[in-house]
Amino acid sequence: MTDRTHLYREYLSVSFLILAFISSFFFNGKIFYFFVAAEIFLLLALVTTLFQVRERGLPIKVSPVSLLILLFLGYLFLSIFWSEVPYSSAITAARIAVLGLAFFACLISERKEALWRVFFAAACLVMALQSILASYQLFYLLKPPQGFFLYQNLFASLLNLTILILGATYLRGKKTFMRSGVWILLLLFFLELTVGLIQSRGALLSLALGGALFLIGGVYLNIDKRLLAHLVIGAILALALAHLLTLSSPKSLLSMVDPPLAGKERFIIWQGCWEMIKNQPLWGLGLGTFFLAWPPYRNPLDASGGFYAHNDFLQLWIEGGLPALAILLLIFFAISLTFFKAIRAVQLDQTRKTEILGLACGMFVVAFQSFFDFNLYSMPTMIFLGLALGRFDDLAGIDRREIIVNPYTLVRRGVYRLCLLLLALLAISYFASMGFSYYFSQRGVQQIAKKNYYQASEDLNLSHKIWRSYDQPLTYLAQLIQSFIAAENDKTLDIQARQSMSEIAGEYLDEAQRLNPFRARSYFVRGLLFEATKRGDGEIQGQYKKALEVDPGFFPARIEYARYLAQTERSRAALKVLDEGLLLQWYAHDPAVIPYYRFAAALRRQNGNLAGALELETKIAGILEAYKWEK
Repeated sequence: MTDRTHLYREYLSVSFLILAFISSFFFNGKIFYFFVAAEIFLLLALVTTLFQVRERGLPIKVSPVSLLILLFLGYLFLSIFWSEVPYSSAITAARIAVLGLAFFACLISERKEALWRVFFAAACLVMALQSILASYQLFYLLKPPQGFFLYQNLFASLLNLTILILGATYLRGKKTFMRSGVWILLLLFFLELTVGLIQSRGALLSLALGGALFLIGGVYLNIDKRLLAHLVIGAILALALAHLLTLSSPKSLLSMVDPPLAGKERFIIWQGCWEMIKNQPLWGLGLGTFFLAWPPYRNPLDASGGFYAHNDFLQLWIEGGLPALAILLLIFFAISLTFFKAIRAVQLDQTRKTEILGLACGMFVVAFQSFFDFNLYSMPTMIFLGLALGRFDDLAGIDRREIIVNPYTLVRRGVYRLCLLLLALLAISYFASMGFSYYFSQRGVQQIAKKNYYQASEDLNLSHKIWRSYDQPLTYLAQLIQSFIAAENDKTLDIQARQSMSEIAGEYLDEAQRLNPFRARSYFVRGLLFEATKRGDGEIQGQYKKALEVDPGFFPARIEYARYLAQTERSRAALKVLDEGLLLQWYAHDPAVIPYYRFAAALRRQNGNLAGALELETKIAGILEAYKWEK
């Protein structure tokens, strides 16, 4: 194997890492195909690196950090077996595992420094381009400056990580104001300006604390005070300019001195989270189940999206249990010990210690901001953090044991390659099957909206065959059957055919509820099915009530339940069902609730509450006006 071939493989590995990083920005928790692409690119990067290990017999450094990360990833995937919703846990485990994949791809690489330098340069370019996009979003589109992120605070967190590592890069240069140093300072200024434009209190506080630790470390390492001053002055000017450009009130930042006021929205969420923890404190509900199990615990005043606890440590405890949280905290402890040992080591030079300082402070700001946000579930942040941690663990490792992987004493080269390729293909095929199943499931739902029911049935059946642990296709297949029974009840459908179809739909729903007991739609569809097959009143109401117990904010169930009660001359009971839903504030300004408001207003008028009906009609007008202005 020639050196040129090895070099090509190194370039290929870092190219896959960059592609995974870029793909992850477009996932945003919504576009599932980019999640699949990012996972596949990361696997390809790791496989390419592992080929190098076999060819050269490279030393693998064993450290407390690397062993704990391996233990953390192993536990995450093991926890899938006792999860309430295994498929969601598998996706979330893979989502968090990008940290470990990126970490080991960096740590095992033969040319670790070159890989890190190329990736970091590409990451800086990507963040600079996103900062330009954020400025365009804020000043031209009049939208939150969030780049490709779904949530601007996550963007700010990744910017903070980049800023501190880039600051260390500036300090590692010669003690002169070089031309390259000017470009680094300009990029730092622009990234810091973007953090200021985002106006996230958590991000600004994290950057301030991380910057303070960075300065303290710089003074301890006797770094040139002029270079430190350049960084401080640049940061102050950037944040001051952001304040002037946004005309923001300092009250939002000053509110941080009053934690109950500053964290009011978070405290509302965390109260419900604590109730969830008390119900399952040891092993958790399963990764990726928080947003599914959250609705019954959700405070009506909670205005968040309802997908995250806005505290990674609480959410990991809820989902992964105490063992997952304990291992994560041990990783932080191991990183801290490694850092303090390295920063005091006489055998490491100042340049190396400066880079270690920047990496450690960057990781600190992400960890600190995770007390208020959900960086652990942000794929771009985890990929970047995994590579930064790999670089940190390599630089800070002193007196560390090494295991030499000998290419001729383990297995034959052909066997090693075959096993590696088979494992990679197995993992890639699993992620690809997720992507195809999701595609056909979404297409099936779209066909239902178009009333192309035959094609919808074909797509949903295919989705279920490809990925049998996914519950959504089964629920929609049952709903298709229910719709057909309801449409043909008074026409050509005989009792035996109706009974047979009802049993098939019931089997679909049984399997869907076994796969995911938190999906309100499955209970809602069973309620519709019971109506279509003329089951007893108690059975019908029981299913609608169960749907609302699982998710009080699932408005289709509230509308149908109220409709059923109103049709059976129980309009006051129907109005009560709708009024209970009106207490939920997180959908208060969503145009999708307009039909709900109209139905509730009509029932209020019917029951003599004219003022209440007028109140809802006024809300409808306000939502339509706001939506029209936004469009």
